[in-house]
Amino acid sequence: YCAPAKLNEYIAAGIPVCASSLPSIQAIVERYDIGWVFPSNTAEGVSATLHRLSALDIARKRANCVKAYENELNYDHQFAPVASQLGL
Repeated sequence: YCAPAKLNEYIAAGIPVCASSLPSIQAIVERYDIGWVFPSNTAEGVSATLHRLSALDIARKRANCVKAYENELNYDHQFAPVASQLGL
């Protein structure tokens, strides 16, 4: 399992993510449509992904980051089940 804090910080800041295809990160990026996953970790794979980006794509992913953070990927939402179990 790998979900670095940096990923959450980017999402919270509304910054779309360009990520390698690590399964846990890829799942988040694709579920919330908040960025792009490189099909391979080669220079060619990264370059191909970056060359496909448009201003419209970036704006849409940015909006998706904000929406994902406001609705789910924030401390209050993540902690709610734990707080409930603890009776808080």
